[in-house]
Amino acid sequence: MKGRVKTYLPNKGYGFIKGDDGKDYFFHVDQFINSNDIKAICEEAYVDFDQEASPKGYKATKCKLINQKEVDTYVIPDNFLTSKTQTIKGWDILEMGDWIVLGSSSDSADQARKNTIDYAIEVHANALVEMEYFKT
Repeated sequence: MKGRVKTYLPNKGYGFIKGDDGKDYFFHVDQFINSNDIKAICEEAYVDFDQEASPKGYKATKCKLINQKEVDTYVIPDNFLTSKTQTIKGWDILEMGDWIVLGSSSDSADQARKNTIDYAIEVHANALVEMEYFKT
């Protein structure tokens, strides 16, 4: 499994890794395969490890630091994105839902657009593709 060092106390020699599965894993520096990795451990460092359950919780074993370039990551946009096409310039779409979101307003087309975006946010979308809005 892969994860990131969430906290690390170098004077104690242990810390926690946030795994890709969202769980926190305790680690001790003794669990690092390469002793050179111990000097480079820091918060936010990427780690490959084996997971193990213990009576006190989850722990990481057989740990090794990995290069950030070897880890697939993605960024969630800060603002809601819209596009009139199937693509959004500068972004890769990782998952496409089957939702059709409709919004309307008797005030203006801009208000209808805002209502549509608000409805999409309610279903936890962060973008709309093939978005159309118009005044009738």
